[in-house]
Amino acid sequence: RDVIASYSKPNRAAKLKKNMIDVLCFFHNCYQNIKTPLDETVYMEKMSHLLTMYMDMEIKASRRGKENVKRITSKVISSLFIILNNSSEYILDTILKARFTVKSYSEICIPIFKRVVSLAVSQDLTYVRCLLVFKLWKRLVPRGEERNSLNRLAVSTLSPPPPQLLEMVKRGMLKNVLPTLPPNKKPALVTRFYMTSKFNVRESIKAFLKISSDFKLNEMSSILDTSRFFDEPFEQESFLLSGKDTDDSFMESIWKNISDTSPSLSDSASLDVMLSVDS
Repeated sequence: RDVIASYSKPNRAAKLKKNMIDVLCFFHNCYQNIKTPLDETVYMEKMSHLLTMYMDMEIKASRRGKENVKRITSKVISSLFIILNNSSEYILDTILKARFTVKSYSEICIPIFKRVVSLAVSQDLTYVRCLLVFKLWKRLVPRGEERNSLNRLAVSTLSPPPPQLLEMVKRGMLKNVLPTLPPNKKPALVTRFYMTSKFNVRESIKAFLKISSDFKLNEMSSILDTSRFFDEPFEQESFLLSGKDTDDSFMESIWKNISDTSPSLSDSASLDVMLSVDS
């Protein structure tokens, strides 16, 4: 069966998330124990895709009402920070890619947002990531004082934006992500302007993730002659996984089965090999 059905079936999502966390821990432990040089960008990018799916499955499975909400948020937050090595860039991108950051799941999403917006924002694109998370958060709270309070929190957390960001905005590099700034807008007022501006947050996130992906692609393509955890044949001698003499395709086959079910990739793949079929 098509595993994308997990996005609409809480019971199936509950089964999938259990397998997902096992696979995430497996890859994370392998990565920590491999002694050869690795391309960390490749690892982080692909683990971010897996974590987005895991986060969505945890949130969807909460519909069953069988697990405490605080426990769910704690698991998601811990997974993000541990598996992504406290990287603000990848943690925030993972959250922006998630499907179920919507009002019906606000009890789970808001504590996650609250935890991650405190991450460092010294880099221009990290500022945009945090800003977009704040905008997602704002959609989950009632109009009035709660939204005004959130605006103030965003201003105190993010202001002033990095000079590099203002230069990117001025040059039109973020024209599909953020509204155009009024001429001569003071840096201290930029965050409040964005928080109070009306724009399609989901479309902005989509455009931003494309820009972010291009930056990462350039970074990955600049790294040459590096042993790649996912992209090159896995050496059995480096990490004993079975009694077979060779198993070069082991890592690649697992990654292919999982990544094909990522929300940003093909919807046609199946993970039934990893979980029992439910109705």
